[in-house]
Amino acid sequence: MTLNTRDVTNLQKDEIDLQLTAPGREEEVEAWKETFGIEERYRAKLCGKNYGKEWLQNIVEEAANGGLTSDQLLAQVFRAAARSPYSGANFLKKPLSRPAASPK
Repeated sequence: MTLNTRDVTNLQKDEIDLQLTAPGREEEVEAWKETFGIEERYRAKLCGKNYGKEWLQNIVEEAANGGLTSDQLLAQVFRAAARSPYSGANFLKKPLSRPAASPK
């Protein structure tokens, strides 16, 4: 997942690039994308006022208030998401927590 903007408050669906992979299961991934609209659903969740945008904005604010960079705080979130990948939508937070996708 890559965000093509640093303005997380005004994040739009077309500013999110998704790459869904499951090595050796490419046909299944394509079927899920077509059948369930997974990419569109993930984009909608990330842009949702009460989920994605709020979570991303909280990262920026918490980093500023805690004396950390957003990359440092995102690294903490990544570690927590790796420990518990299916809790609290961590399956979305984990790929977004890579430094290349971090908001500043």
